[in-house]
Amino acid sequence: MKTPCPHPGGNLTSYLAASPHIVWWRSIADRDMITVGWRHTAEHGLDCTVPRQGQASVPTELFLRAVEEFDRELIDAIDQRITEIEAHGLDPDTRLDLEQLRHEHRQRSRSLATTLQHVPATDWTAVREGVTRILSTRTPKPPSVATDPGHWLHCRSRSSAGRRPAFWSTL
Repeated sequence: MKTPCPHPGGNLTSYLAASPHIVWWRSIADRDMITVGWRHTAEHGLDCTVPRQGQASVPTELFLRAVEEFDRELIDAIDQRITEIEAHGLDPDTRLDLEQLRHEHRQRSRSLATTLQHVPATDWTAVREGVTRILSTRTPKPPSVATDPGHWLHCRSRSSAGRRPAFWSTL
């Protein structure tokens, strides 16, 4: 079963010019794995230094340990920087509410642990049954207007001579 990584903003890199499309999912079918897939097209004359598309998987436990380690290192580095600012100050032209910064940092330092404790209440049995029901009622896809010569002849015979059919502009 694949569970996409929910992100309220959609594409995690949409703030970048020529951003790659990145999709994360967790699969627990054979082994508990986290997979990331990416696709990047050169836009606006910008290119990337990694393969344009690919996919990589890692065991979920290893992935979570790496995320926790990164979080710890980042939180510690920010804490160290705030401590340096408190000890030495900033440029006189720089305004900073150190009390608010400390408060926000304390909140951020707990956010990963809080997030990891959240267990979504998903009724996977109901999801699987619903998907099965939806897929069992599917009808064959009708042929494409552009590739079905019979459709073209039918539309042409109904249109007046010398005039393009109404759907012509959509082809």
